[in-house]
Amino acid sequence: MLTDTYEPYISGVTHHISLTKSTLDTEGHKVFVFTFGGQDYVDEELYVIRSPAVPLADTGYNLSFRYSRSAQHKLGSSLARNTISMNIIIAQCPGVST
Repeated sequence: MLTDTYEPYISGVTHHISLTKSTLDTEGHKVFVFTFGGQDYVDEELYVIRSPAVPLADTGYNLSFRYSRSAQHKLGSSLARNTISMNIIIAQCPGVST
């Protein structure tokens, strides 16, 4: 799952991602969340990959133009080596269309 905001910020988007991840985890899937900011936050969930970003005031959103090299490596090399079978990629980015 790719998102520009995640815990500790609480919103409809973060709640939806958390519930979806929890449900898929319960069903035996290995779910990764790639997000920005919150490097000091200690995640209780496994596989939350955070990249540096600049907080946008107290909105809970972060500004960044790319995932860290480490995050890119985890995502790209896993797909290239087929060590992770990603069947679904969910992108949650308010205000951005692709």
